[in-house]
Amino acid sequence: LVVTGAAPGAGAAGYGPADAEDARIQARVEARLVHDPRVPALDLHVRVVRGVVTLEGRVPDAAAAARAVRLARGVPGVRAVISRLHPEVR
Repeated sequence: LVVTGAAPGAGAAGYGPADAEDARIQARVEARLVHDPRVPALDLHVRVVRGVVTLEGRVPDAAAAARAVRLARGVPGVRAVISRLHPEVR
């Protein structure tokens, strides 16, 4: 699982309530992914901007990708989920 922070050059002056809420949402999404044995959370990258979650990375199959999206959508405060998950080709 890759954790992202503020954009390069962004400092505390650019950090506001929306950023704090995005950080809370990101932590909750990551926790759900890490605790689900059907999702390879260590291979995923989670980013949240204004409540929109982007999931990126490789997953073993389409079912794992769908599961990750469902888990993210279930987090309070998530407005939308963008999946950039790529099932491995076997």
